[in-house]
Amino acid sequence: MKDKQPRNPFVFGGAVKDADFCGRRTELAELKSDALSGQNVLVYASRRYGKTSMLEVLCEQRRAEGVKCMYVDASRALDVGDFVNEYFNAFARELGGVERVIETIKNKLGFGLSFSIRPGAAAGDIAYALDVGVKEKQVSLEQVVNLPFAYAKKENSLFIVVIDEFQEIAKLGLEAKLRSYFQTHGRKVGYIFAGSKKSILIQMFGDKGRPFYQSVKTMPMNGIPEKDWQPFIVKQFAKGNRKINHKQISRIVTLARGCPYLVQHLCHVLWDITGDVIQDGDIDAALNVVLAREDNKYALAWDMLSLTQQKMAYILADEPDELYAKGVLQEYGMVPSAAQKALAGLWAKDVTDRTHDGRYAFQDPFFRLWLLRRKK
Repeated sequence: MKDKQPRNPFVFGGAVKDADFCGRRTELAELKSDALSGQNVLVYASRRYGKTSMLEVLCEQRRAEGVKCMYVDASRALDVGDFVNEYFNAFARELGGVERVIETIKNKLGFGLSFSIRPGAAAGDIAYALDVGVKEKQVSLEQVVNLPFAYAKKENSLFIVVIDEFQEIAKLGLEAKLRSYFQTHGRKVGYIFAGSKKSILIQMFGDKGRPFYQSVKTMPMNGIPEKDWQPFIVKQFAKGNRKINHKQISRIVTLARGCPYLVQHLCHVLWDITGDVIQDGDIDAALNVVLAREDNKYALAWDMLSLTQQKMAYILADEPDELYAKGVLQEYGMVPSAAQKALAGLWAKDVTDRTHDGRYAFQDPFFRLWLLRRKK
């Protein structure tokens, strides 16, 4: 007997695609144009803003058009050897099938890499491990990083490489080496570098002393606008014959400032606790549930802040018209110099962002709501 109760259509906490994916048409179109023209791009966004989902959708769209597009997750690499294997696996997956990989690498491209095959993390998956010693890791790095370029030249076609959480390569000491390899690939390989630790990425690409200085076009990702959320949320609730009005959706998007994780999380809870018609008070009830679920995470983040940073966070939570106003700082026993230092610390810890109008805001808008409740 089939279960007539429809599943909750709002998904959060991982990469989403197909009917679960909302918006980003403008960003995807821009990335497509840049990638196909060989323009390297840096995409950066706070965690939970749907960066990985968008990049995976981008790769799927390009593959459907016959363009090779491999996705590398640099956060999985703890050392150079891990990064080499991760890169190699991404290339191998993109080519598809063990026989194709072996034929292409050894015969068509003329690379003499030695590798073994092992079971993947999931059932039915295949993973590859390069059989190299410590001394050969640097050689293997150059060979593996050059594989997409060699393939593009051989096939006379474009190859797109997406490297997510790119800021992690700084820990591995690979900035200079990767830059020296990538810059020889011209427009045959389009690179999309992405990451969530914006403070580090801005330094990597904006510091004159760093290898990747001004080597890319930058694309910051913000929240998804309400005009995209309105039809998406209405359609998702309609799957359960439920009604939500535009004013209620506007409040949800405003509370979450368009953050995909937070909008979907709030709607997910709303679906679970409401009936056929969403009531205004249901949104407050759903918000209480979400904040309770996030309490441990926010408490941990709060404990990682210094005392002056905590004071500055409280000040920011109140959203004063003048951040450094004498009366505002006196309430917390702070002086402008200390406030500025604390604000810089909050930015370095990726707690806050500077907005387009020059103001500061929390990367996670629900953290602000949690602080306001804690402050009472």
